[in-house]
Amino acid sequence: MNAARPVIADRYAPRAIGTAAAWQLGGWRFKNYRLAADGKLDDFTAIEAAARRTAEAVLPELDATAHHGVGFAILHRGEEGIWLLLNWWLSGGICAGLLWRAPVDEPDRWERPDGFERVERPLLACVWELSPIAFERDAWVDTVMNGGSVDDYLARTYSRRTC
Repeated sequence: MNAARPVIADRYAPRAIGTAAAWQLGGWRFKNYRLAADGKLDDFTAIEAAARRTAEAVLPELDATAHHGVGFAILHRGEEGIWLLLNWWLSGGICAGLLWRAPVDEPDRWERPDGFERVERPLLACVWELSPIAFERDAWVDTVMNGGSVDDYLARTYSRRTC
């Protein structure tokens, strides 16, 4: 007998997305995305500073992988939290990633060194974050995995304004 499945109440609405200057952290380079459920992409300064500190703190973990020294970061101010997705490319065409979250209602949090809390449970990304992830996959395949350089990959930019 099949159990009744819950009705999904979520409805899709496009969200604002933009890019910002790439992060240069140690020997790493990360493309930088910003997503906002409220449509406001211009007030990420404090959030981005906390995200950079978080990323810098895990560079030794990333350095221990078979990496190319390049990836992308997604900062997403959503309805249920502020998310940081840090993704990097490994040998073999593998995209690795780490995920952090912070509450949306604690603006003073960004002044603390632990602004984001690492998410250990099995999560990948939401439907909005999957759009730039898909773009990055295609950019990696079209450039590095077809004989191009990491600089060619970094030059590929996401041009959509909503996702």
